[in-house]
Amino acid sequence: MFAHIVILGLTIGSYKKEVLDEETNKKIELIKPFVHDFWEKTGYNGVFPNGPNEELWSQVVNGKNYIVKKAFDTEPLSLCVNFHQSFDGDVSILNTNICKSVFDILDID
Repeated sequence: MFAHIVILGLTIGSYKKEVLDEETNKKIELIKPFVHDFWEKTGYNGVFPNGPNEELWSQVVNGKNYIVKKAFDTEPLSLCVNFHQSFDGDVSILNTNICKSVFDILDID
């Protein structure tokens, strides 16, 4: 796992792990309708997990890229969502995927 964190920081452009506090948890909950819109546009009919937020990583770009790992209540896997928030506050979903690790959405081995 430590090697994944080092690789993520060096090769992907300095993603850093965020503290899951009240503010970040609210941000994660606000992306739910954007995820459903993304799924509708891509022809996927999924269920947004109701479980706890497990991890949040961010990368400063022209705004911020985020990766959130959100647990399902009854499943061992989680949903990872990669999204971008511009400086103006606009949110766009880049990708979603069922995952065991946030690194799964970035295809890092």
